[in-house]
Amino acid sequence: MKLSKKNTINLHPSFLPYGRGKYSNVWAIINKEPFGATICSLSSGIDNGRVYIQKKLNYDLFDTAEDLYIRSVKELISLFKRNYKKILAGSISSKKSIIKGSYYSSSRIKNIRKLQINKRYRLSELIKRINAVTYSGYPKAYFIKNKKKYSLEIKILKQN
Repeated sequence: MKLSKKNTINLHPSFLPYGRGKYSNVWAIINKEPFGATICSLSSGIDNGRVYIQKKLNYDLFDTAEDLYIRSVKELISLFKRNYKKILAGSISSKKSIIKGSYYSSSRIKNIRKLQINKRYRLSELIKRINAVTYSGYPKAYFIKNKKKYSLEIKILKQN
């Protein structure tokens, strides 16, 4: 693939090099990887351009994939507004990651959604798997019983 000779800025909802590819929010939850917002240059590889600026975002067991994505996009907008002129002017230098990180394709997400009705899960693992695929407009975690499919979402309420 031939890229433009001009610098192209990529806003990626992950803490690169972790979460390269699709659904970085899902994989951060599943694999307990760093998550955040990264502004980098576009390159011929998948999400492996030089990093200009990034911010790590905290998350926990109760966050859904949608929660993480929304927070990351808000942070990307904030980082971009504060830094795009400096990036274009060349006053923020980019750096190449020395960490290998992770890459995920969208096809692997199907294995997370399907839960086995007779399998024993630790509660934390079950919460993690359900929350990792909880996002409005996308398929939910599910199980099959008596040839019928049941979708799952959880609502966790903090007790006072």
